Amino acid sequence: MYQTYQSKPIIRQAFQIISEMDIKEVGPKTYQINGETVHCAEHPEYGGWVVKIDKDDIYYCSDKIFRERNVV
Repeated sequence: MYQTYQSKPIIRQAFQIISEMDIKEVGPKTYQINGETVHCAEHPEYGGWVVKIDKDDIYYCSDKIFRERNVV
């Protein structure tokens, strides 16, 4: 059965992808963005965000979703 859980607050490090940054596909669902290897469930776009939870968890998030989930 489903139970309700409170999520833990988390501090994220992130940067917004701007047009001066290169986006290069380096593998399946993996891109180099501004020197970071980023896992992407969707194709990254300028204006989206690269989010770093820890050294092994760096991912792409669209601007819309990032702004819904974070205080910008």
